[in-house]
Amino acid sequence: MAISAIEACRSIRCYDPEYAIPKEDIEKILKAASNAPSTLNCQDIDFVVITNKKVLQDINDQVFDNLKPQVQQRYIDRQIRYHTSQKIMYDCSACILLVKNERATGMEQVNAGIALMAILTAATELGLASVPMGILVRPEVEKICNLPQGSLVVGLGFGKARSPDVDPKPNLRKIFYIE
Repeated sequence: MAISAIEACRSIRCYDPEYAIPKEDIEKILKAASNAPSTLNCQDIDFVVITNKKVLQDINDQVFDNLKPQVQQRYIDRQIRYHTSQKIMYDCSACILLVKNERATGMEQVNAGIALMAILTAATELGLASVPMGILVRPEVEKICNLPQGSLVVGLGFGKARSPDVDPKPNLRKIFYIE
């Protein structure tokens, strides 16, 4: 059920580097993303799936190398905390980049957010872990993936969580009703 998957969804930052996501699972996730609603049904978001380990490593290295030192330190701290070989990609099996296309209407961030939630929910429902990665919205990633400049909206990594333990998630959001 979608509500259970949404409630179980967490940002996971340590993956089994040996795990390969079955192609059928990737296809199911992409089908969910492709069926997500979009503003005026413009379908202005395309999906780039990266499973090539060398490309994932190149993205990891290029993004890290181009961060400011204080931001690099945050990722080094996470690498130590989660015992990953990669500072940015967390040893994920795959990455999906959400990219605006020629139908972009100015609402691509909203539409990418809707599609991203569909991806996160589908991945969780299939027993996979995931992490949204705004840090990937960088010219280096667009260059590595031969994407038009300024087209990358958001990315995410996913795979099999190396550790089933997740940090508790306190709810800090407020809910207001106008009746």
